Amino acid sequence: MLSISKLYQEPSYEEHYEQLFGIQSVINNLSSQERKVVNLRSKGYKYKEIAKKMGISIGSVGVYLKRARMSIKKEISCYNK
Repeated sequence: MLSISKLYQEPSYEEHYEQLFGIQSVINNLSSQERKVVNLRSKGYKYKEIAKKMGISIGSVGVYLKRARMSIKKEISCYNK
């Protein structure tokens, strides 16, 4: 009988490092606006607050976040194959 622990193996340190390095690389390759929006959002700012702080529309905040999420999600999916 197979145990669950045999089906799931914890990723190695090297695999974790590769994944983190890949995500950091993606973040570094985002546009400066996307990085600023992601940074502010990660600090708990609401869309309206980010828009006001950056002098952009609330819609633009959403677009920048969506682009950033898509880039990061694409990078993460490479490691889940």
